[in-house]
Order: sequence, then C-alpha cells, then structure tokens
Amino acid sequence: CNASLTHELEGLRQQARGSPGTTVEAPFIHWGEEGRQELGSLKRRFILPFAAEKRPHGNRGPVEIVPWQSQGLQGSSNIDVPEELRDDMSRPVEMTLSAIQEEANDYVGHRFPLELLTTREDPWLFVCVREWLRCPEAIRLTGLLAHLFYWRCFAYLHHASERLPTRTHQSLVLTIQELWSRLIEPARARLGRRGELLARDAPSGISFVTAAFLLAIKRGTEQVFLAQYERTFTDTDHGAALSQQLADQINVMAMNLFDPDCAQACFGALDSSVEAIQIWRKLHVMQMKLGLTPATR
Repeated sequence: CNASLTHELEGLRQQARGSPGTTVEAPFIHWGEEGRQELGSLKRRFILPFAAEKRPHGNRGPVEIVPWQSQGLQGSSNIDVPEELRDDMSRPVEMTLSAIQEEANDYVGHRFPLELLTTREDPWLFVCVREWLRCPEAIRLTGLLAHLFYWRCFAYLHHASERLPTRTHQSLVLTIQELWSRLIEPARARLGRRGELLARDAPSGISFVTAAFLLAIKRGTEQVFLAQYERTFTDTDHGAALSQQLADQINVMAMNLFDPDCAQACFGALDSSVEAIQIWRKLHVMQMKLGLTPATR
C-alpha cells in the first residue's frame, strides 16, 4: 500500500495484458437487483444523508432525522446490552486478521457495489480501489478499529481493572490515525491529474476514492461484530435495535477520528436524487439547531 495508486494501476494493467501488443479490458461490473439492495443497505447504515434517518421499529410512527453530532449520539457511546445477552458481549473482539482478510476479499471482490457509488465508468479505477481495500493496511485498520470500538462501547461490561488502560487507548487511537493516513495519502497526493479527473465526484471536491475507503472500512468494522456476536445481533427481541446502535456508533467514531465535517460520508452520485435532496434539507435544519453551519460542521 506504500506504492502509489497510479503505479499499482499500471501494474494491474500490465498483468492483465499478459504480453506486449495484447489489450485486455478491465471488467466493468453491471450490478443487478442484488447490488442495488446492498447499496440500499449501505445507505441506510453508513451513507449521509440517508443514514441520518431513524425509522421507528416496525416503521410505525414518524421518521426522525438525527445528526451524528447530536448529543444523543455523542453524549454516551455505551450500547446498552440486555442482561440476557451480556455474557455474549463480555468477550472482547477475538476475530483474527486472517479472518478479516478473508471476509474483506469476498465482500470487496464480489458484493461491494462500488460502481453504483459514482457516475464514473472507468473499470481500471474500480480494479485499483478494490485492490487497495484488500491491502494489509486496510485489514489491520479494520481490526484495530473493531478493538477500539469494543472498548469504547462495551467497556462498561467489564470491571474497571479489566478495561483498556488510558495510555493504551491513546496509543491505539494514534496508530489508527497513522494507518488511515497511510491508506489514503497515496490516493490523495499521488494520483496526479488523471486522479483528479477520475476520483473527484462532485463540485464540492468530495473524493470518491476516500469516501469509498471509509465506507468499506466502516462496513468491515461492523462485520467483525456481526460475525463474532451473532447471537446478540440476531436476537429476535433486541437484535434490530442493537444493530442500529452499532451502525450509529461506528459512524460517530469514524466521524470523530477521520472525518469531522462528514465530507467523506456521502457520494455526489447519490446526492442528486429527490430523496437525498429532501433529507439533506431536513438534516441541515437539524444541524443548524446544534449550532453547526457549513463553516463549522
């Protein structure tokens, strides 16, 4: 991952060509219903403005708009686990990096609807981004985020003497931020003019590549919890509510660590729909009530 995206892109092209004079086109994935359903699920959980909508259980009652900066989400990061499920959640994250790698390879390679997040139609860009999302830095970042998240949201399940020491917590945060910088800086600084043309998706200058990285990392962190604590998050009575809190707090943690203005939590290609425009309008009103303006958000 220390090599630039352009270098890796050219390497992938040469590998695909096989021999001089042979031209091989990168495959462009045309997503069907399965891809559209996965996009809808990602929007509801992690992509603004859609993820700010909170629908009541059973879709009964009005839909609320809850900014990630709201006191309700920022005030307490604890996810309240019912007593009958606490034994399951009292085990710290045990998922290995190899297991995270295997899951990421499958999801990024076969189920991540990257092409639906942009209007660009450059297959080689998507090939390169997918390779980047499976690199060691991305996998290690996902694993460390999962550990940080556990102690951020479930430390209360442990005696004070068993919790993550403050110094270790601070060191973990610094390591995570360094990994994030190492993951995105080549995309930000070394793509060159071609990268500017390919990776910019909106007049506001939001980077499609960086937003895609953040989305995949958040989803990967969530998957660690859904896999290890399957009993809790599939519980008939409490699973749905706990899963919503899980996604909300992952969004809050990622915002606080990497993206304080939420510029990397949305995609220009998705913002032009009537639905998105209406939700953005409501979300901006709620943010203004919190004293957040485009200059301070």
